[in-house]
Amino acid sequence: MTLPPGEPALIVEGLVSGYGGGDVLHDVSLTVAGGGITCVVGPNGAGKSTLLATISGLLRPRRGSITFRGEPLVGKSPRQILDLGVVHVPQNHSLFRDMTVRENIELGGYIVRDRSVLAGRLADIQQAFPQVRAWAGKKAGSLSGGEQRLGSWMSRRWACHRRCSSPSWTRSG
Repeated sequence: MTLPPGEPALIVEGLVSGYGGGDVLHDVSLTVAGGGITCVVGPNGAGKSTLLATISGLLRPRRGSITFRGEPLVGKSPRQILDLGVVHVPQNHSLFRDMTVRENIELGGYIVRDRSVLAGRLADIQQAFPQVRAWAGKKAGSLSGGEQRLGSWMSRRWACHRRCSSPSWTRSG
């Protein structure tokens, strides 16, 4: 389902979430328009990663709601949320360093049953990011930090063909 530009794809309302007994997020609300990009900016410890982990189902909110394309996410498992089209790419380098970039991207599409679909998505990646063709045979561990982050994002977002990605590429300073 394609949303008209400007229609909300992701809505977070009154979110309270955290770890253990402590809340990190207090009444957080935001809307992401379909086809849009929204940045969450703040210093270390402000709750950016907590927000993204809660949206992707890795953390359960204590209060509030999260909807993606009209579908409630609260109470769903991370796998169910992934199946709806939301993917979380952690901040750390999460590529297999001894595997090639191509192998990492293919592994990112492990839930894609039709290999021809995955091959088409790899072609789409290479068209959108021409440098990937040059990296395809390189070991992921040989890439720079920024290249590894891009490779990590591509392996999860593009190979799975997700509709919403939440990369935790946060830096302070």
